[in-house]
Amino acid sequence: MQQSWMAREMRSVSIMPLALLLTACTPPAPPTQPAAESPAAQSSATASTNTTIRDPNALSDNPAFTWDDVDQDPELIGRWFYTASGDGAFTSAAFGGEETEASFTWVCNRASRTIALTRDIELTPDQPTGLGIITPGARYVFDARSFNEGLPNISAQVRAIDPRLDAIAASAEGFAVQAAGDTTRIRHDAMLQRVLADCRS
Repeated sequence: MQQSWMAREMRSVSIMPLALLLTACTPPAPPTQPAAESPAAQSSATASTNTTIRDPNALSDNPAFTWDDVDQDPELIGRWFYTASGDGAFTSAAFGGEETEASFTWVCNRASRTIALTRDIELTPDQPTGLGIITPGARYVFDARSFNEGLPNISAQVRAIDPRLDAIAASAEGFAVQAAGDTTRIRHDAMLQRVLADCRS
């Protein structure tokens, strides 16, 4: 199990999400836009509990749940595995069963200093999408892409210095992963912080 999903991650970590914007004929004049929100209001919204913090280009059809919506959901059955490639270029924390493919992986690419967040779920065709992580304090939405070659998955590439990764890795109550309309609770493990440290060393 570990070798197969590690190989899959090593193939996909270099593929960055791509948002495609198609334009058609010239539309009618747009309605008057509302005034931009003041910096103070934006700061207040970001600081509020259970706010959604997302990448500017992230796309997601996942409902905007908060921790209260998922707190009582059962956690996915399985355990965390820590794995390192032979040359140390990749390290990963993967959650899944003993004899099954990992349901969620957190993979460090030391060369690019990025963490790949990958949910083992199908969304066809290959397309830009969003991958959400819900913690007791916030909901984070990362720009992601679906891949269907081999084992289908949705993966987001995140710079290892991104502070949102620290918040997720430190969430003692675990977190929920949102992808392709599915929301799954996963328990916390210190392996997440270990992999994050690998990518920053």
